[in-house]
Amino acid sequence: MNALGENSPLITLSSSPSKSSSSPFRFPIIAMKIIAIMLGVAGVLGTLHSHIFSKNTILSVLVPPFMTPFDSTAIAGYYSDPNHPNCKRIIEVAGAIASLTGTDGNPGCPPDGSGEPWTLVGKVHGNTILVDFSPKGGPSDLKGVYDANEPASINWPDGNKWTKIVGK
Repeated sequence: MNALGENSPLITLSSSPSKSSSSPFRFPIIAMKIIAIMLGVAGVLGTLHSHIFSKNTILSVLVPPFMTPFDSTAIAGYYSDPNHPNCKRIIEVAGAIASLTGTDGNPGCPPDGSGEPWTLVGKVHGNTILVDFSPKGGPSDLKGVYDANEPASINWPDGNKWTKIVGK
């Protein structure tokens, strides 16, 4: 029976795996399972390893992908918009502020991307971008969701999908 009054085995960690320490860190497996469930690692949610350091002891735990930080600058780049062929869609990110510039045609632009220029402002939070499209006659708070899966894209609630142009 352990300190918690349970019959479950304990995980013993020490700074030297080959010899037993006089005061190893002892942790009940049931507690590890509870922590794993709280972190969402039950199942196949994550494979990225994070390390917790404590007095020369490393405890490696699985961290699900939704807990890993997202680099919001990944949203920055050149995009193609199927609703406006050949028109420019450029997003620049500085901190949490996004600047969107582009061109529009009716419905598309010439092959060089020229057309009626526009500039919009947005806010980036994680993998989402909230853009004020009101200067173009659209909503003032349209939320796009960045999908990093190849090909990377921004999915808009109206069903439009801007695909990132690689190499620009």
